[in-house]
Amino acid sequence: MLFDSIERNSKPGMKRKMLRKFLNEYYQGRDYYPAMRLILPALDKERNSYGMKQQMLAKCLVDALGVAKDSPDALKLVGWRDGGKKNGKNTGNFVLVAVEVLTRRQSETSFGLTLEDANHLLDRLAAAEKQENIMVMREMINKTSWKEMKWMLSIILKDLHLGLGEKAVFADFHPDAEHLYNMTMDLKGVCEKLHDRSKRLERQDLTIGAVARPQLASRIPNVEQAWKKVRE
Repeated sequence: MLFDSIERNSKPGMKRKMLRKFLNEYYQGRDYYPAMRLILPALDKERNSYGMKQQMLAKCLVDALGVAKDSPDALKLVGWRDGGKKNGKNTGNFVLVAVEVLTRRQSETSFGLTLEDANHLLDRLAAAEKQENIMVMREMINKTSWKEMKWMLSIILKDLHLGLGEKAVFADFHPDAEHLYNMTMDLKGVCEKLHDRSKRLERQDLTIGAVARPQLASRIPNVEQAWKKVRE
C-alpha cells in the first residue's frame, strides 16, 4: 500500500519519489480526486465533517467491535491518552493504540479494498447519525485489514503523519496545483483542472466572492530587518 511504503521510508526525497510514481504510473489518465482526497484529507471540503475526534472515535470502535466496555481492549481505546503498561510506548497516539487492538481482530492481508470502496465507506460515515456510524464502522472493520484500517482512522482524523506536507504533494501532482488551491480552496477543482501535468495553468484571477487562502507575511523581528527586506 502506498501509505505504508511512504511511512516506512525516512528520506523525504524517496517519499516524494514514491508519490510521483503512484501519480505518474499507477494513476495516470484517471480522475485524481478520489486519490488526492485520501492523501490530503484535511483539504477535502466535499465530504462532510465526521464529527469525531479521538475520544468519540474510540467509543465508536468499542461499540463496533462489540467488546465489553470494561474489557482490557475497550479501556485501552478509551484511555489512549493514559500512560503505564496499558498503552506503553503508544500512549497519546490514538491510531497506534487502536492498531494494537485491531491486530488481534483483523487480518493483515487485504481483502482488495479499492479507492472507490474506501471513499464510499468514508462518505457513509460522514453522513451517518450516531447509531448509524457504529454500523458503518463495523462494516469498515469487516472489509479492511488492520493495516488499511490504520489509514482509514488517520483519514477520519485528517492527519496521515506521512512526513509529506501539502506543499510537497501539490508540487508532485502538478506545478500549478498549490497556486490554484490557494486561489480557490477547492481540491476537487484543482484535480479536475490540472489532470494533465504537462499542461500549465493559464493565468487565473480571483473571482469576486470566491474563497481564497490568505498569503501570510513572514514575521520580521525588528524595523531594521524590515527595511532590509524592502531594499532586497
